[in-house]
Order: sequence, then structure tokens, then C-alpha cells
Amino acid sequence: MSNKAALLKSSIDTAMALHRQGDYLKAAKIYQKVLKQDPQNLLALNLMAEASLMLGKTSQALQLAERALKQKPDMPSTCLLRANALARMGQKQAAIEGYNNVLALQPDNTSAMLSLSVVLREAGENSEAIVTLEKLIDLKPDFAQAHFNLANAFKDEGLLDDALLSYEAALALSPGMYDAWTNKAATFLKLDRPVEALECAEHALKISPSFSAHLNAGNACRNLAQISQATTHYQSALELAPKDANIHAQIGLLLADQNKQTEAIEELETALTLSRGDKSIEANLALSLLATGDLKKGWHHYEARFLGTEMEDAYASSSIPRWKGDPLAGRNLLIWTEQGIGDTLRFATCIPEVMTTAQEQGSTVYIKTEPRLIPLFRHTFPQAHVSSKHTTEDEEQVALQLPIGSLPRLLRPTLASFENKTAYLIPTLEPLSAMKAFVSSLPGSCRVGFAWRSGNMASHRQHHYGSLLDWQALFEQPTVSLVNLQYGVTQQERETLTTALKTPLHEPDGIDLKDDMEAIAALTAAVDIVISPRTAVAVMAGALGKPTFTYGPASDPMCLGTGQMPWFTSMHYETRDAQTPMSETVNKIMQAAKDYF
Repeated sequence: MSNKAALLKSSIDTAMALHRQGDYLKAAKIYQKVLKQDPQNLLALNLMAEASLMLGKTSQALQLAERALKQKPDMPSTCLLRANALARMGQKQAAIEGYNNVLALQPDNTSAMLSLSVVLREAGENSEAIVTLEKLIDLKPDFAQAHFNLANAFKDEGLLDDALLSYEAALALSPGMYDAWTNKAATFLKLDRPVEALECAEHALKISPSFSAHLNAGNACRNLAQISQATTHYQSALELAPKDANIHAQIGLLLADQNKQTEAIEELETALTLSRGDKSIEANLALSLLATGDLKKGWHHYEARFLGTEMEDAYASSSIPRWKGDPLAGRNLLIWTEQGIGDTLRFATCIPEVMTTAQEQGSTVYIKTEPRLIPLFRHTFPQAHVSSKHTTEDEEQVALQLPIGSLPRLLRPTLASFENKTAYLIPTLEPLSAMKAFVSSLPGSCRVGFAWRSGNMASHRQHHYGSLLDWQALFEQPTVSLVNLQYGVTQQERETLTTALKTPLHEPDGIDLKDDMEAIAALTAAVDIVISPRTAVAVMAGALGKPTFTYGPASDPMCLGTGQMPWFTSMHYETRDAQTPMSETVNKIMQAAKDYF
């Protein structure tokens, strides 16, 4: 070996020692000197490329790796360096090709497989990432990071149960993996399992009291109606990230839960400013504005519901112009429904006025709605053309369109515009006759249509509803026959009726209390009064003009700041928060309805 070669080798050895110690800057300076003397030194090129990548000099790393590969194209380590540089530069497809080149040369290169999975996920190719990670885990079952990445890929695909299993595998191998605890908490939140989410968030907080861990813990506590704990976690998250829009939005929602709407609006407006107009935040702002009775601003911002991620509809981006409330003047109008049954029936209180206006101006109203509402709407609005929202029939007949939830912006701009509105929903005659015959056959002088919970019992909603046992005083009324309007009665609830309450809950044979809207409307119209939480059951009763006794939070936006439900003159509304014992609300409802018993 020549003196020059020996000196170069000695220099590289020195640089490699620094390299192993993590002193990439000093190592790189030595590699540079070597390459000045020997520009084709393959070892120096590779090591300099790696050091450059570690120092964040990505373009330089790519150039050095490509210089090395010109000399020797089949070096897996250099191919991997090149692919890593491309990935950091955001050249995803080129990076994917680069990692695949590495694996063609060295099929068991676990580093290439792990990095490939990351870029595949970034490129939206989750299925391929999952296949790659499963191969990697077969090769190296004790690779915690691979299990973690697989969990993330499953989570992105919506395979949440599989994601949990993979997070558990990662944590079994590496119990101190903060990101795994954090992402596992977020997955439990998506599965609406706040108790487990809180446990995982608390594990993460023990490792690192970070923003994400506090945010997850706050969200879990909010879902569990643990207001003070949620407030503490959100405030801790805010201290760590005062300019984060999400935390301001979550604080706003927590304040809205407590009906502290002025403070909620302030937080949501801050979040909206920080997020540069996030429509999902704006939609929540609309609800708080409506809850204060600020209908002008509330209905204006309510339009944002279509532009967030949670509300998508084929007609939301229709080329048919939106109706702005100007004279129809012979132009036909399409009204399309876009929310649940309860909201649809509530907003449909505006349709009679639209029908009157259309008839006066020689126009026709077309209504597109859920198939299960079609028969009821056809009977209620015989002059309208009613069809399924899932079809495109009749679209060529209309010149204007409007989502049903946007009607109040035009027709209910003030509380005064709700006055003197009569019930609009008309049950069909044949089912009504049958239901009246059924109800009249029941004992007692008062037949009460009864529901006690929502069909959607997500954790953040459960606190607003009671159980059957809470209503024992109603079941004990000697003059009352209770008629079931609750769909999805569980076996446990049926056992409670038989063993604890010992009072029948009457129900016509063969009725579908979820989907047969004609029969449900007829049964609701046939009873004397309705007692129900603020669900579609109560809304239908109000739409039929039935004396309705309902309850829910004072923060309900559809109270429009009044403490009642101004949509229906026959509805009595009792407010309660999640911390109020259900017995208090039951007593108030019983007192309000006593004249009927």
C-alpha cells in the first residue's frame, strides 16, 4: 500500500470513528478532504452521503449516492441511502422505486422494508404498506417499530381493531414507546371507548407530558362528562401549543357542553382564525351562535357543514344554482334532505311556506329524501314531487336547489318568524285508523307514547339519557298505558320491564319502529301524549302537533337560546346537564304532564 493510500485509509478510519460516535460534522469534513484527493473513493462517497443525510443536507447526500452508484450500481446500502434521500425530498414515487431496487438486491433488508412502508403510507398506498410490514414482521417478529408502523397503516385504513392488536404488540416489545400509547389512545377514541383511551393517554403522559397526550386525555374525559378533568388536560395542552387550532376548538366544544356559549364562541373564533377557515370548526361555531339565539350569524355559518369532512352529499357540489330566497317566478325548486330523520322533520317545518310560495308563483317543488320518508312526505306534501335522494330522476325539471337545513336561513331569520306556526305532518289514513284502534283497546284514560334514549348511544351522548328504571314513577301511574316508540329495545331492557317495572310496554304486532315512518307517524298521532328525550321520536310528535314532553341540554342549538324548542308549539322542553340526576328531570316531566294522567 502506498503512503497516499495509507494516509487516506487512516483518515477514513478516524472519520468512521467520529461517525459511529454521532459526530457527523467532523466526520464529513474528513470525508471531504479524502474526496478532494481521491474523488472516486467509493467508501468515502458512501460514508459522506450518509453523513450528509444525517446533517440534513439531502441534495448533497443524493448527489454523492448517485456518484457512488455510477461506479457500482448493485450496492444495497448505497441504493438505500439514495432512496432515503429521495423520500426526504418528497419524491415519493422515486423513493418507492428506490426501496424496491434495494429489496431486489437484498430481499431481507429490513431497513428498506420499514422505510418503504412509511413512503407507501405517505403516498396513500396503505394496502401495499400493510403487505410490506407483514413481510417485515415475518422476518423480524421482535421489531417493535414495524408493529407500530403496521398499526398506523391499519388505523389509516379504518381497521381499528387490527390497529389495536398491532399497537399492543409494539408495546409488549417496547413498553416505553410514547407514540404507540398516544396513537392507541386516539384509536380507542375513534372506537368510542373513552375509558381505555384515557388509560392509554395517562400511560403516554407518564412518559412525556406532551400536547398530544393531554389532548387525547381531554377528549376522553369530555366523552365521559368529566368536565373538570377535561378542562385541566385541555389547559395543559394549550400551554404547550397556544397557537394550535385544534385545542382551541376542543376547549370551545367543552364550553359549549356547559352552555358557556359566549366563551365557546370566543375559542371557536380563535380556532377558526388559526386554522385559516376550517369548515368543521366553523360548523361548530354556527351551533354555538344558534344556541345563543344569534340566528343571523348562526344560520350564515351553518352553511359550513357541507364543506367539512363530516358532511358530504352529492348535491352539496351540484351545478344547479342555490336558491337565495328570491322570487321563484315559475322556476321549479329542488329541496334535498341531508341529515338524520329528526333534523329532516324539524327543518321540514319550513316546507309548507315554500309550497305556498311556489304555488302562488307557478312553480313546482321537488323533494329528494331518504326512501323511508317518501310515503309520509308524499302524503303530507301532495303538490310536491317526492323521490329518493339516491336517484337523479327529475333533476332536469328544476332550475334551483337548496338543502333542507338551509331553509331556516331564508325563512326563520328571527325568533318572531317561528310564531303562529302549526303542525304540518299528516299521517296516512289507513295506518292511522289501525293504530287508533290498537291504542283505544289499551286500558286507562291516558295513552303515553314513550321512548327513553337515543338509537345512537355514543359515549358523549349517553349522559343525556336515562334508563327505564329512572321512569318507574311513570310506569306506576294507574291511569296510564305506555306505548312503545323506542326502536332497538335490548334484551336487558325487556327483562327490566318484566322483572323490575312489571308493567307492559304496549306495541302493535309487526311494527318496524326504525324504518316504517308511515306506521310510526300513525302510532305517534294515535297516542294522547308523547314523552321522549330530544330524538326523532320527539321531533315527529312535535311535527304532528302532539303534546310532547321532552328533555335535553340547555346547550342544544335548536333551542335557539330560548330554553324551549320554538319549532313546535305543542312541545314542552326540560333542560338538564350531564351532571343533573335523571330523577330530577323525570320529576319535572311528570309534573308538566300531570294534567293528562
